[in-house]
Amino acid sequence: MISMPGQSGTPAARAVASRNKPMLAAEAALFEHAQELVENLVTRAKNGEPAAMRLAMDRILPAGRGRPLPIELPPVRSSDDAQAAVGTIMDALKQGALSAREAVDLIKVVTALTRLTGTIAYIQKVARREVAKAAQTLGLDHFDPGPNAYAQPIDRMNADEDDGGRDGGRRASAAAQRESGAPL
Repeated sequence: MISMPGQSGTPAARAVASRNKPMLAAEAALFEHAQELVENLVTRAKNGEPAAMRLAMDRILPAGRGRPLPIELPPVRSSDDAQAAVGTIMDALKQGALSAREAVDLIKVVTALTRLTGTIAYIQKVARREVAKAAQTLGLDHFDPGPNAYAQPIDRMNADEDDGGRDGGRRASAAAQRESGAPL
């Protein structure tokens, strides 16, 4: 038989997730005796049979993921905050308030928040530099958008980059005075 475009497999095959006759018969028998089976399980669990107790408890109180966790983490805005948050997580793990899997998942969240904080700081730094360049292009000596002062004069920013910000822009000021011919 030749396959037609848009048709794959064997068209006469059994449908996906269809059940065979023995499976249907087993389900019917189970359904007929479901009440008796549940009563038997409850009786065995009440008598202290461990397997029956475990099965009953798994059905009554399933250990689900995504449950609210009984700890309060501090906000993570820096690496010090991240260390404090991990300490809180480890304390909760020691006390038994968290499972090992939950602790690992929370530590992954703290790690991601720490990376995000560093990324945001980098983006802010690049944005400040771009605003300062645009201000210089427009002929503005210094652009101050408000109390946060996102932009600095370009020469001071370049000096901060050269020395890691240790001289506070003094070297750039000296270079500007040399260019203008003024005595140092």
